[in-house]
Amino acid sequence: MQHSEVSSPFLIGAWVVHPDRRVIESRGETRALEPRHVDVLCVLASRQGQVVSVEELLDACWMGGFFGDNPVHKAIAILRRALGDDVRRPRYIQTIRKRGYLLIARVTPLRRIDERLEAAIRRWGESPAFQRRMRALGPHDEASWQVLTAVLLRVASALVADGVLPGALGAVDEARGWLVDKVERPDQSTKNAASSVPA
Repeated sequence: MQHSEVSSPFLIGAWVVHPDRRVIESRGETRALEPRHVDVLCVLASRQGQVVSVEELLDACWMGGFFGDNPVHKAIAILRRALGDDVRRPRYIQTIRKRGYLLIARVTPLRRIDERLEAAIRRWGESPAFQRRMRALGPHDEASWQVLTAVLLRVASALVADGVLPGALGAVDEARGWLVDKVERPDQSTKNAASSVPA
């Protein structure tokens, strides 16, 4: 992730980071961060996979003022708590002894995530099995089909905005598999569904 992108929302692990709003979100939960703590997270994100020294963080986030190391260590501790990270078994921020801090979670710009999710849903929508099923249930013309696609994309956008993307692509694949199963083996699916209904 390039430094120029850190002002835009990005995904880090299970969290969506909104630098401009100074919040992180995951599965409907929102946590507010102090401006300097967001700055530290953005610097680490811009240097993902590289060790960032305490001095570099002081220069970038505290403008080189003389504060000693304590503000950086405190900011890292607060970020770990906000992200649900564990210093002993880190999933987000790792301490590299006598060198600095390393962001080990994957960082992905949210724009690219939106594009991936849209592509996944379009692939799902273009599946012959999906189209047969949807046409059987309702859309009978191109206009209705476009409405359905728009609804699917709106749902996808909501998933991204709520910070549940890590499970969203898997959910699309699961739904596609379920649909294929229903279309290709409708009699068996119907029997299974009937047998699961309590008498």
